[in-house]
Amino acid sequence: MSYDEVYVDPAAAGNGIRSWQAAAGSLQDQVQAKLQAISAAHSAEPWGGDGTGGSFAGTYLPSAGNVVAGIPQGVDQLNELGDNAELAIQKSLDSDAVQADAVTVEVQSGL
Repeated sequence: MSYDEVYVDPAAAGNGIRSWQAAAGSLQDQVQAKLQAISAAHSAEPWGGDGTGGSFAGTYLPSAGNVVAGIPQGVDQLNELGDNAELAIQKSLDSDAVQADAVTVEVQSGL
């Protein structure tokens, strides 16, 4: 193979995409479970109701909300990356098929 071509092994690419999708699905399930646990912990207000607890909550909760909101976005971006990789692989294979269809001469193989 030279450096002016790209070869995509359809079976290997398909296995990689399926593995990615399985991992992404598992990650999404785990993240949702952890976010629910965090939400339940927040509802229990484990920092207490005294002045120190209130001070902690006043500092912690605003940033915790940003983190809790941002984590699913990160997971969504990982899912999107996998979807885009799958699309790129499929378009590459489709392009190869179109180019192969354009070959109208018989090719002799010396093998």
